[in-house]
Amino acid sequence: MLVLPFVRHYSRYSRSSKAIRRSFIDFFESEGHKVVPSTKVVRPRFDEKNPFETPELNRLRGVLSGKSKAKSPRVVNVQKYLLHNSIGDVGKDLSTLSYYEMMSNWAFNNAYGKEKACTLAWTFLTKTMKIPKGNLYVSYFGGNSEVPEDLETRQIWRKIGVPDSSLRPSSDSHFFGLDKSGFGAVAISTQIHHKRLQNSCLWNIDFTNYTRHRDGTADEMDTLHVDTGMRLEDLACVVQGVPSVFETDLFLPIIRILEQVSRMKYNGRRGADPRGLDYSFRVVADSMRFACAADMECGLTTPPYVPFLVKKQAQRAVWHAAQVLKAPRGFLEELVPVVAKSLGISNEILVDTTGKSLGDHEER
Repeated sequence: MLVLPFVRHYSRYSRSSKAIRRSFIDFFESEGHKVVPSTKVVRPRFDEKNPFETPELNRLRGVLSGKSKAKSPRVVNVQKYLLHNSIGDVGKDLSTLSYYEMMSNWAFNNAYGKEKACTLAWTFLTKTMKIPKGNLYVSYFGGNSEVPEDLETRQIWRKIGVPDSSLRPSSDSHFFGLDKSGFGAVAISTQIHHKRLQNSCLWNIDFTNYTRHRDGTADEMDTLHVDTGMRLEDLACVVQGVPSVFETDLFLPIIRILEQVSRMKYNGRRGADPRGLDYSFRVVADSMRFACAADMECGLTTPPYVPFLVKKQAQRAVWHAAQVLKAPRGFLEELVPVVAKSLGISNEILVDTTGKSLGDHEER
């Protein structure tokens, strides 16, 4: 058995990702939100183009469109996401992931309005997480041919204390339909951005209160639904003061052990890495997290196509670890408990499933 080196993972961070996750839930629970668990993301039937669900949107589509009522007016959770279509892009930049956790809160049927939604988000970031206000800026829906500029939200942010120099109108990414047809319920959004994040958007806040018609017009609805989302990985990056998500305590423990075993150094380069080392470090870390999370999601009722996807990720991790990082045979199988710890899940099942799959590929 390969003995992994001991690495102190979390001493450099003032607030761990586990604490951030818990703080988010506690904050919104104290504001009257019901805590609901993460839903399953694996589709029960095979879908080659999209094997994984967009769980919250699918589960709540009926509520947001007004066709059904929510059991609880205020809800909060941390939802797991597996993105099959992102696998090929992971490693090329410092933010794309195939697995992440989305922290979200909702308010249905006028449970509260835009001002409350914006105030809660701003309070959590600047007071609970203690992020300096000067590092944040806000965008809001700037209007289009169907819906006018969201001046109400702009005024709310001014009232909260965001200066005009940090308020920016935007239209393209701030207006979208919830139905696949593009008609029906429509959401406009406002976003809180952090200056240091590569993709800049830290927290997306959607307001579903318009209905789009086939004649190109849109009417305001009688009810307002609030739907927000913020990646745990992005908030951890900001709060822990590191350059990218790959240097948070969700990834760095994996990368540090990869460094010691391969005797190579991760430098966080993007694009300018002549040997592709940093790219491979990111691919191995992300692929391991995806494979472990997918295995844990499936449990004992694994649809037949999911092991294939896990296998592809295992092969991807094995190739980069062996061919680029020159890691010894058997290393990735022993790394599974470390990955499980970073995910905050039990590793007993994963050692038997993901670990065995990795071990089989490493032997080939």
